[in-house]
Amino acid sequence: MKRNWKYIQHYLQLVETADHAGIPQGQALQEVLKEDIRIPGSVDEAVYALDLLIEEGLIRAEALAEGKGQVLTSLSWAGHDLLDRLRG
Repeated sequence: MKRNWKYIQHYLQLVETADHAGIPQGQALQEVLKEDIRIPGSVDEAVYALDLLIEEGLIRAEALAEGKGQVLTSLSWAGHDLLDRLRG
């Protein structure tokens, strides 16, 4: 699957502007997809983009109780750097 830079940048911006409680993963996915929800494959691309960001340590996430997803809590230093480059 290919990286969707639009989704990657949107996730980074959402987490950057979230309060200290973070943003639930499901809410972030809905926000990222609000314009693209009907485009075939968009949900898979958005989920993949978030998985990459977490796996590479660009976004920090904490598991919710009872396996109900994750909360995206903050950007790492590298996450801030990537967002700055994407805005550049």
